[in-house]
Amino acid sequence: MSSSQHNLSSPERRSHRWLGEQLDLFHLPAHSLGMASWHPRGVVVYDALAAYGRELNARYGYEEVRSPLVCDRRLWERSGHQEKFADRMFQLSVDGRPAALKPMNCPGHCDLFALRPRSYRELPLRMAELGHVHRLEQPGELNGLLRTRSFVIDDGHIFCAPDEVAGEVIGCLQMTRGVYELFGLALTTELSLRPEQRLGDDRLWDRAEADLREALHEARLSFEERPGEGALCSAIPWASGTSAERHVRRVVDAICGACRR
Repeated sequence: MSSSQHNLSSPERRSHRWLGEQLDLFHLPAHSLGMASWHPRGVVVYDALAAYGRELNARYGYEEVRSPLVCDRRLWERSGHQEKFADRMFQLSVDGRPAALKPMNCPGHCDLFALRPRSYRELPLRMAELGHVHRLEQPGELNGLLRTRSFVIDDGHIFCAPDEVAGEVIGCLQMTRGVYELFGLALTTELSLRPEQRLGDDRLWDRAEADLREALHEARLSFEERPGEGALCSAIPWASGTSAERHVRRVVDAICGACRR
C-alpha cells in the first residue's frame, strides 16, 4: 500500500474535515458551531472557485447581483419562509422590528425583478449571486462543510416566459454537468414531482412537470421520477417547486481531486 493510500485508509482520514486541517485550508472552530474559519491557503482555493463560477455565469448569460444579508420579517412572511422555516432562521431585531439573516437568495432576486415593470423583450432574465446565507441547522445535523450554518451559494434565478422554460432548463443542465465533470464527480438525475402539500393548481404543476421531462429528454439524461418529493420552496407566494435534481456521489478521489472545497 502506498503512503497516500495508507493515509486515506481510516474513516477519519477520508473526511474532508481532516483534509482541510492537514492541508491548512480551513478549520471548524468550537466558538462558531457550524461555521468554517478559512485559512489563507483555503481562501486562495475559495477565490479560484468563485472566479470560475463568475466566468461560467457570464458565459451562460447571467448578470451578477447582490441582495441584502438582513431582511425585515415582512419579506419572509410574504415569501412563506417565516411560516414554514422560522425555526431554521437566525431571527433578529433591527430598529425595533423583527428581521432575519437570509437563509436563501430567492426573495431578494424576486424583489429585484419586481422593482419595475418588465418587458417581454427582457426575458429570459438570468440573475446570479455568490450569496452568503445562514441557516439555523440543529447541532446533530451539522457535518463539516457538507451541512453548515453559514455558507455561500453560487445561486441563480431565471425569469422567463412559459414557452422558454424547457430551453432554460436544458441550459442549466448543461452548465451543471460541465461543472461536475470538471471535478470528476459522478452524477445521477431525478425528477421530483408535486408534493401533497403545494401551492398552485394542477394545471400549473402539469405544465411544470412536462417542461422538465422535455428538458431532461432533450438533454439525453436518464432519470428516475420521484412522486411527492417536489419542494414547496416559494420565493413569492404563488411559486412552488417541481425540480430536476442532480445528486453527487461522494468518493475519496473526488474529495481529494476537487481540492477539498
